[in-house]
Amino acid sequence: MIALGSDHGGYALKQHIIEYLDAHGLDYRDFGCHSTESCDYPVFAKAAAEAVASGDLLPGLTLEKGAIQVDRSMATSVPGVFAAGDATGAPLQVSKAVGEGLIAALSACEYLDRNGSK
Repeated sequence: MIALGSDHGGYALKQHIIEYLDAHGLDYRDFGCHSTESCDYPVFAKAAAEAVASGDLLPGLTLEKGAIQVDRSMATSVPGVFAAGDATGAPLQVSKAVGEGLIAALSACEYLDRNGSK
C-alpha cells in the first residue's frame, strides 16, 4: 500500500498520481490534503508517517527509533519497497533527501528490470 500526502501546492500532482494508481489497480491511502485550499503539509505528513510506522500500511517494514531502516540502495526490509529522506532518519536535510531519493528511484528501476512489475 502506498501512503500519499501533500499540501495545497502538491494537490494537482497528487491527483495525477492517484489517477495512475487507480488505472493500474495499485493500493494507496490518501492522507490529504483534499483541495487546493491553503494548508500546512506537516499535518498530512504526520498522519501518513504514523500509518507507516504502525505497520497498518506495510506489515513487515523494519523501523528503528521511528525511522525506516534501509540499506545503501535505499531498499527496506520489504522486497521491492524503497525509502528515502526524512523517513529514513537523521539528518533531516533537503540535500540528504534529494540524494537518497535519486538512489531509491534508480534502485527501484533496477528492481523492476530484474523482477518485472510484480
